[in-house]
Amino acid sequence: MRYTICSFFWGVVWFVVPDATLKATPNSSIKSIYLNRLWEDTLRLKSFVPVQQGGLGCFLGYYAAPAGGYVTGNNVYGDREKAQFFSLQALGYATPAELERVLIRVVYKTIAHPDATVQILVYGKSPASSSPGELLAISDPIMLSELPTNGELSSFGFAAPVQLQGDSFFVSLQLPVQSGDTVVLQSTDNGCRQFPHWSWERWADGTWHTLLHSWVLDVDLAIFPVGTFNALVGFEKADDSNWVRVFYSTHEDAIVIQLAKAGQKARMQIRSATGTPCLSDQIISHNPHVLSVRSLPNGIYLVVVETEECRSIHRLAVVR
Repeated sequence: MRYTICSFFWGVVWFVVPDATLKATPNSSIKSIYLNRLWEDTLRLKSFVPVQQGGLGCFLGYYAAPAGGYVTGNNVYGDREKAQFFSLQALGYATPAELERVLIRVVYKTIAHPDATVQILVYGKSPASSSPGELLAISDPIMLSELPTNGELSSFGFAAPVQLQGDSFFVSLQLPVQSGDTVVLQSTDNGCRQFPHWSWERWADGTWHTLLHSWVLDVDLAIFPVGTFNALVGFEKADDSNWVRVFYSTHEDAIVIQLAKAGQKARMQIRSATGTPCLSDQIISHNPHVLSVRSLPNGIYLVVVETEECRSIHRLAVVR
């Protein structure tokens, strides 16, 4: 633990925790190719979503470290990486998934070496602990000089899509190591996060720690994985051979239903929010059954699935 919180208060532009200050930073509309993007292919925690869009509307900024440097960037302690944890199931997505690139928002930087670069690392979850484990992928590097600090996002690509077979993974920004080079990620304010303890850092000695352990700050980092994530809109009974799995595939713009066993039958119907039937289909195989929803206009729908054993109703939001 690098300091202890004694009190907390809001200011006009800043809010202060003794020995650490979060400075407000821009959260502007995404520019360039990301202008007005729907985020439908992106894991974006609710802490970065405005209240009017169903999010937490957190105050955004970055913390200065009391001894020098920054909590979510380079500091006098020599931190190597800053990482955000993701659980697909907790966020409402199925496994497996595919990661194609990563967006981050950098809010401050200094450049002492013109050739300095940064890159993204993707880790699986350690089977022995909750910390990062196996290294799954390393992104292509980006020049430090090319990272914007005005609220725009930086995009990191990979040589090939990263296959995410497990539910949990970490996306980490590897900080520059040369003296005078600094990168700082945007974060939420303390305590405003979708899930507790999801922000991590790698110390100079190579060990991993949550930011809550290191700084007594529980925040989310502006790291946004982009790829193919199939949204779960249904349920799954892992201990029952009669379960029905339902999810929305953003890649195919379709509802996918999978029955547990051959010979099992189900009927699916998609209804409007007022109960009017829009689409229906019969499922007679345990192989994934795809029903396109491309003909449906944007709106809220109900997905009704019936088998001989059960009946379930799920909410579906179509937004393009």
